Amino acid sequence: MGKRRTFYEFFAGGGMARARLGEGWECVFANDFDPMKCATYAVNWGNDRLTIGDVAKIAAKDLPGEAPSRGLRSRVKTSL
Repeated sequence: MGKRRTFYEFFAGGGMARARLGEGWECVFANDFDPMKCATYAVNWGNDRLTIGDVAKIAAKDLPGEAPSRGLRSRVKTSL
């Protein structure tokens, strides 16, 4: 298998994006503000990459590695 792609899962809830993406992807950061949702996430996926709190208070410096979409964004053409 090739290199796994990474992603951030904001508003993670129980980790449904992670479940749907499958084995070819690695979640490097997950966040939710609701403690009960975070408890569910932790049961499903562990809490080693889970941050509980307001997403508005997360700074770019708090995110591990390079933003996964940064490379994609530079390749997307937009028109006005």
